[in-house]
Amino acid sequence: QVYFRPMLSLYIKADTDFAIYVGVKDEDGNAYFVQYTPYAGPASPNEYPSGQYLSYPLGAEFADASWRALERDIYEDFASKTGRNAASVEGIILRAHDSLQVADLRLSTTE
Repeated sequence: QVYFRPMLSLYIKADTDFAIYVGVKDEDGNAYFVQYTPYAGPASPNEYPSGQYLSYPLGAEFADASWRALERDIYEDFASKTGRNAASVEGIILRAHDSLQVADLRLSTTE
């Protein structure tokens, strides 16, 4: 059986903190958010396993006001934190605290 995995790719330019949330459901229908940010934040009660957020700090260079390419295997990021399989991507939310520019946002699949 062949599985297709969703890949998130985009170019991003930010000069402050931001968050990219990818809504994911597991095979049991439970909803989670895979969260990408430039910096690691303090521990939150909403962080998995007690909550629904799976945080991935990207690095401070993603908030240095330069264009950066971002490519992530959403299912791999989900599975590496939960040990579960993801069933679907439900949506993408972008949130910025100041200036955020995005180009060529794609959600594609790979085998």
